[in-house]
Amino acid sequence: MTCFPQQALTGSKSPPDSSAFAQQPGRLPSDQSPDGTPETDAVVAHWNDDLFFDSKINSLFKRKVIATDDDNLTANFWVRVGTTEQSERNYVDAYLNIITSKANNYRTDLLSLRALHEDATQNVSWHYGAGIVFSGDFGGRSIQNGYHSFAGFSKISLPYAREKYFGVSFYGSIKPVWWKYYGFTFTSPLSASFLTGGGPSSVEGGFSLLYEFNGWTNLQIRAHTGYVDYYQNNSLLAPFFGRGILRAIMMSDKITKDFNVSVWVAENQYGRRYQHYGFALSTSFIATIDDVRFP
Repeated sequence: MTCFPQQALTGSKSPPDSSAFAQQPGRLPSDQSPDGTPETDAVVAHWNDDLFFDSKINSLFKRKVIATDDDNLTANFWVRVGTTEQSERNYVDAYLNIITSKANNYRTDLLSLRALHEDATQNVSWHYGAGIVFSGDFGGRSIQNGYHSFAGFSKISLPYAREKYFGVSFYGSIKPVWWKYYGFTFTSPLSASFLTGGGPSSVEGGFSLLYEFNGWTNLQIRAHTGYVDYYQNNSLLAPFFGRGILRAIMMSDKITKDFNVSVWVAENQYGRRYQHYGFALSTSFIATIDDVRFP
């Protein structure tokens, strides 16, 4: 995960005995509570392929500026809870992807549960873990149509697919830091996941440039580009995952003493050329594009 460093949050330099996580760019300001116990963190995030005003923007520019059809991986949720102690972090997370296919007249929800471990030095971080992924009816239709009713959109009355998926997931990533200069940090993250049973396994590698303001604001801006390849998709999930160039920009800031917020826009997040818009609320760490791209 990417978290605010002490320098960005407080305007002061990290203490000499800061952990590897605290010294990582965009990392946690303190890895332990004042009494020495491990620090507990949490994040809640949502991203969607639709905006309230997307049709108005497209109409204004007389072309499809916002490429969304309110379809495919149309709404996505993510929750993570973890503890950090010294240079290690352990956490569990859950993803709910609400998936629709208007062309094929079905919908399904994809639920992913994982347990992961992360280590870090000053110049590289890596993490790995495993979990389970399964599809079915997990309330996605009610969530989507509730949102549509609130926003004044028509309901999506697609039946759930009879076909179900279940698989075991394995995940790993590494993020070396190559260059730091006056608030800028350049990294080249690489991640891979493998899902058994024909699930949407993936490989993604790219480059990220982070700028951390150090002054009147705690704002962080991260730009990322890379190539993503989803492979071995089964017939149920094949229409929703592909490959291609991923582009994203994320802004993060501290809004209160205990909470941080991130907002982002990503294009081709799942290899199908659609845009997604998201936000995350966290206690001590902020989502990266790699975090919100799983599975």
